[in-house]
Amino acid sequence: MLRHKTWWLLVALACFVVVVQLCLWIFLMQVQLGLMSAEIRDLSSNVHQSNDFVRDYMHAYASSPIEDYVRFFYTYPKSEVESLNNLSQEDPLLIKHIKKFLLIRPPKRLKPRVLNYDVSKGQGKRISELFKRKTGGIFVEYGAANDHYESNTLFLEARYNWTGLLIVPNPFNFGLRYAARRNAWLLPVCISLKKSPMMAKFNLERDVNVHCMPLYSILKAFNATSIDFFSLDAQGDELDVLRTLPFDVFDVKTFAIKLSNINGSKEHLQQFMTSKVFLVVVPLWWIFLMQVRLSLMSAEIGELNSIIRQRNFFVRDFMFAYGSSPIEDTEVRVFYTYPTSEVERLKNLSQEDPFLIKHIKNILLIPPPKHPRLRPGIADESRGQSRRISELFKHKTGGIFVECGASNGHHLSNTLYLEANYNWTGLLIEPEPHNFGQLYRFHRNAWLLPACLSLKRFPMMAKFNAMREWSKIDSSGINVHCMPLYSILKAFNATSIDFFSLDVEGNELDVLKTLPFDKVDIKTFAIEFSNIKEGKEHLRQFMISKGYYELPSTQKERSHLNWAQEDCIFVKK
Repeated sequence: MLRHKTWWLLVALACFVVVVQLCLWIFLMQVQLGLMSAEIRDLSSNVHQSNDFVRDYMHAYASSPIEDYVRFFYTYPKSEVESLNNLSQEDPLLIKHIKKFLLIRPPKRLKPRVLNYDVSKGQGKRISELFKRKTGGIFVEYGAANDHYESNTLFLEARYNWTGLLIVPNPFNFGLRYAARRNAWLLPVCISLKKSPMMAKFNLERDVNVHCMPLYSILKAFNATSIDFFSLDAQGDELDVLRTLPFDVFDVKTFAIKLSNINGSKEHLQQFMTSKVFLVVVPLWWIFLMQVRLSLMSAEIGELNSIIRQRNFFVRDFMFAYGSSPIEDTEVRVFYTYPTSEVERLKNLSQEDPFLIKHIKNILLIPPPKHPRLRPGIADESRGQSRRISELFKHKTGGIFVECGASNGHHLSNTLYLEANYNWTGLLIEPEPHNFGQLYRFHRNAWLLPACLSLKRFPMMAKFNAMREWSKIDSSGINVHCMPLYSILKAFNATSIDFFSLDVEGNELDVLKTLPFDKVDIKTFAIEFSNIKEGKEHLRQFMISKGYYELPSTQKERSHLNWAQEDCIFVKK
């Protein structure tokens, strides 16, 4: 009897468990169905909203006054602007929107930079000293026009591997920043003067609407808990921007703030920053560093004012020169675009001026490609001249050459044979844009310089008569910037040059007369004499006076279609 009751109890318990599980399953199914119904309603609503958003976006994109490819980044659908402008700077939706849709990641392929001087007139270098040359720091920069002029962070990035955020409101400046491929995030907005988003007009060639985001929201989206260096240039609105920032939330160790256009005096700014320092109760060393930075800015403001005024016009000047260039190859055109302000600044500098040498080194010289095309066993295109040079150096490997008049890099090249067969490298100088385009795409293992050689000891502009394979200075043609040979060699920084090939279509003597031979070590010259007005003998006497002797040529080398018919080789005694 006991066994019978136990069996029925077990059956009842099993039935109870099954019923409970069934009820629980039904309940969970009802919950899941409810959630799916809500999700379907949301998706249907989003589909309708997406259709309206796309139409709104396409209308805004088509009516944008920006003609450059950066138009995409400055297109604001009306529905998006209205929904964002009502949000406070702390709203998670606004922070998420900036992080997901506006912030642009650093490029996968960065532009290689070898920067040995500070384009910020000493500010970047001072910051690096302040941080004891720390590597891997974090910066935020707002307002610098472009990387080549007045960037306060480029030196830190290139020299000490810093990274951070570049905020660029001006579409034309943003185009230059985007093309520069820096190791930093980009944000194509301006900073709001309120604690909520707003629209602002930028008066460029025509009015352009730019969306402005609160600085607090930007820094939260960037998600950097500690910022080493913040550079702020808001064209007079610096104090208004700073007042929107809750200083107790962020750890910003140093500020560089532009004073020249600020709405208020330097004392107002100093009092404001000092009050924030005491309110936040940051370490005393930070207060000291802030005071030091403010005093340094005051001392340097006179020198910086002229540069700051020039910066505002540089991009417009560059874009005008680029747009009016007669060169059809857009990839090459950028190398031959000379803003008027840049030309005026360089033309009065002597060939030994450090600024000119740094300009050539950091702006004009193009480094060899990462993957140059190797051409072992290539024939001698120089009609025997390269072979003779190789024999002269006893088939030396790893030599250094400079070739002026490099043409397209292979036809009648005096250095390609040495590069391909004996692993030489060096500098190829070619002024004519069409030839330089072919040279640039030929991917030789050498530095490139798209300029002509000046006939004076300072830079000059010259009209270049392009004859495709050969080109020379003439009264008609394309404007090309000419740099002194000595400045180029100093920028190239080769203490000893094995072989120098000079072919400038008749101006060889004028170029050589600008060169201080006692300051350079060039072991051999190959100089074209056929177009020199003074003649070969005059050239020979000049080179002898500089400590060189002419290498005798054989009868075969002086015969038709051989190098000695047009060129002389001079060897240092």
